[in-house]
Amino acid sequence: MMEYKVGLGEEEKFIHAFAKGKWNAETDNALVKEIMTMVEKEGILKVLLDIRELQFSHSVLQMFQRVQEMREKRKAPSLTSRRVAIVYSATLPIEANFFETVSQNRGLPYRVFTDMDEAKEWLLHGS
Repeated sequence: MMEYKVGLGEEEKFIHAFAKGKWNAETDNALVKEIMTMVEKEGILKVLLDIRELQFSHSVLQMFQRVQEMREKRKAPSLTSRRVAIVYSATLPIEANFFETVSQNRGLPYRVFTDMDEAKEWLLHGS
């Protein structure tokens, strides 16, 4: 079962979301909706998504489709995040690199990391 939590982090300079358990689309969609709602409500445009404890196995096609879905979701809100750092477990799966590349090619501000400190540095200070 997938669980998640969304809140403010690092003295409220970014939204911090955490997810664990077995990935499923319905719960992930609820997580994304909650993050987008908080972006609009708080006006904070940076998001740190910690999925180091999330278990999933996606094919390359499923990753591509997920990027397409995220692109569509971002068209609706008046205010969307400008930078999203996604932190995976210590070994970055090839699908994560593919997700990052496809996302960036479609104008989505996602970057993947395996190190939390590097993700925070990029999120708060990176170019």
